[in-house]
Amino acid sequence: MLEVNQLQKQYKKSDRPALQDINFTIEQGEFVAVLGLSGAGKSTLIRCINRLVEPTSGDVSYNGESVIGYKGEKLRHYRSSIGMIFQSFNLIDRLSTLTNVLVGSLGNISLGRALFFLFTKEEKERALLALERVGLKDFAENRVSQLSGGQRQRVAIARALVQKPKIILGDEPVASLDPTTSISVMSLLKEINDQDHITMIINLHDVKLAKDFATRIIGVANGKVVFDGKPDELTQGDLENIY
Repeated sequence: MLEVNQLQKQYKKSDRPALQDINFTIEQGEFVAVLGLSGAGKSTLIRCINRLVEPTSGDVSYNGESVIGYKGEKLRHYRSSIGMIFQSFNLIDRLSTLTNVLVGSLGNISLGRALFFLFTKEEKERALLALERVGLKDFAENRVSQLSGGQRQRVAIARALVQKPKIILGDEPVASLDPTTSISVMSLLKEINDQDHITMIINLHDVKLAKDFATRIIGVANGKVVFDGKPDELTQGDLENIY
């Protein structure tokens, strides 16, 4: 269970808070879409959850324990339990598809092996299984630079899977993809959510995708939660508040 309590974030160069008094609880296995305009605070929110951004005040707790004070090995272990998928994929173009997926193991191996990309046979087999699951096993030796946008996002999903995450966070993961590919990627995330019971928290701007795939929608506007409910509870008035 993930709990966010009275979360605030104020960037030094901004006139208004990026996040204001954010409160919600997400149970393990939920598929949550976070809707909002660019600049609404969606990216800051998920970066506070995985501690890439430090909140100004408030708390984030996982399974009853605050993660705000985590440092060193404890923070590394927490982050390794969270897969992250970005709009820009965050892959290394000059490396192979397989090696990019193996990068997902770096949080769970020694610093020496991580520095020299030294992976065990078991780790490589797990990465190949992840690629097979996202339909890209035949592209394992291809450079990522040779792949399409949709294929790259599937590599990013495979990379997250090898972490054996409890939570996957997505920061506009389909924003740069065409509509058909977006549906394909969202379908894959929903399949993983259903089969593995991995919590999904996905930032989106596409209302239809949120309604079609999420079990819950959180609407954010001006750094505040203005809607939190099931997709079929989202009204036109709620959308006007969000957008």
